[in-house]
Amino acid sequence: VDGGLQLSIAPNAIEVNALMSRQAYRFQDSAFQVEISQFASGSSTIGTFAAVTDAAENSYVIFNVFNGRLTAWRRWNGGTPVQIGSATLNPTQHRFLRLREANGRVYYETSANGVQWTTRWTLTHAFSDLDNLHGMIGAQTWGSPTSNPTPARFESVGIVTP
Repeated sequence: VDGGLQLSIAPNAIEVNALMSRQAYRFQDSAFQVEISQFASGSSTIGTFAAVTDAAENSYVIFNVFNGRLTAWRRWNGGTPVQIGSATLNPTQHRFLRLREANGRVYYETSANGVQWTTRWTLTHAFSDLDNLHGMIGAQTWGSPTSNPTPARFESVGIVTP
């Protein structure tokens, strides 16, 4: 739609509509970033996400936006997902989301313009293979589905390498 990518959720459905980079990339000293002009909405159990993950989705770091909240999560080796942080969503200030790796740490960053970044959370990662990760975006529902979901709209998606 107008040069952007729209990911929709079917009415009254519990589903994930996601896209993962076909080719793996080296996450070390690089970043995965997205520009989101519209976050999926319609109920407290519909979300929009951006993640860096292994192909099996056993280990990942992820931004998940739902119910008016910007949240950060991580999962290692198929374990239980752990929430790293949560903040009130500001669609203008959080239009750009970036997951960046540097010196063994992942930085969860946001920006209004894609140039000046604010670190929201950081953690030491436990990825076993930094050379074999994928960027992933999507919209999802869980719990009680909504009859009138609003789709997520991504304006840009990219991997930034040194």
